[in-house]
Amino acid sequence: MALFKEQLESYKEKIGKGKAESTYCGLVADYKSLLLFMKTKKNIEDIAIDELEKTFIEDCYTWMLETAGKANTTAFNRVNILKIILAIR
Repeated sequence: MALFKEQLESYKEKIGKGKAESTYCGLVADYKSLLLFMKTKKNIEDIAIDELEKTFIEDCYTWMLETAGKANTTAFNRVNILKIILAIR
């Protein structure tokens, strides 16, 4: 989450300089949603990238649908970045 927050701050500085504020707001929503999932479902406040597992992402997606009441598309979009990170590492 610390890395995610650093990326948010970096993005925020670029708003109006090739980066859209609406995208930043979406990223902030993604961050808050993930943080809430980790606190309420996993009882953690941070996770290292190398500790991300497929089950973590699946649990997050299910939580967004069932507990957070997100639409399928919203839940998918919010966990998509985690899937990309998992594929890269």
